[in-house]
Amino acid sequence: MVKKINQPLYKKHFKEYIENDERWVGPLAAYKWRHDPRYIAFMLARYKHASKILRGKNSVVDIGCGDALGFPILLQEIPYVHGVDIEDAIISDNLERKFLPDSVTFQVHNLIEGGPLKDKFDSAVCFDVLSSIPIKCENDFMSNVCSSLTDDAIYVMGAQNKLSTKYSFSESQAYQENFKDYNETSKFMKKYFHNVIIFGMNDEVIHTGRETMTQYFISIGIAPRR
Repeated sequence: MVKKINQPLYKKHFKEYIENDERWVGPLAAYKWRHDPRYIAFMLARYKHASKILRGKNSVVDIGCGDALGFPILLQEIPYVHGVDIEDAIISDNLERKFLPDSVTFQVHNLIEGGPLKDKFDSAVCFDVLSSIPIKCENDFMSNVCSSLTDDAIYVMGAQNKLSTKYSFSESQAYQENFKDYNETSKFMKKYFHNVIIFGMNDEVIHTGRETMTQYFISIGIAPRR
């Protein structure tokens, strides 16, 4: 039995997930597999790039982890992975599937209202979360993220370029208001980290071409500001 779903966007995902009895992956990945399977390749590529960037770190927290499809990739480079999401139904489903080793843990937590995490991590990933956070709340969110990281931590954030949203499916823009272009992303990241590197990403490929031609940004923050 699925727990109450707090985010309206996920209701149709769980509906099809239960109707089709798709327990081999979580509800979000299963929905994408049926309706937009190319997205699975894009998402896994983002985790692959992040895992290489974070090689040598001892722990990583995935903020907004969803159904944790990319966790096996992170585990190839990082021994301990912790998944955090605000959606209780998603976390419960992850735990019920029991598809990952004991070196993976999960937690329901809201990094806007709930403050920082109890434990500190030496790295973090956060894909496609910022766009769903109201602009008025983004400082609280990032302050709590930074307080959940060690002094030498690396933070990898993935976010769609605001200039590319006009090419996206209208459905994928639902409940999202906080997209940024390159300059806005750079200014945002530098507010919270001492060192910032931003790559462009189109589909599965990292590139260093013109920022206006980039569909997606991979932003790397090194050493959080306090």
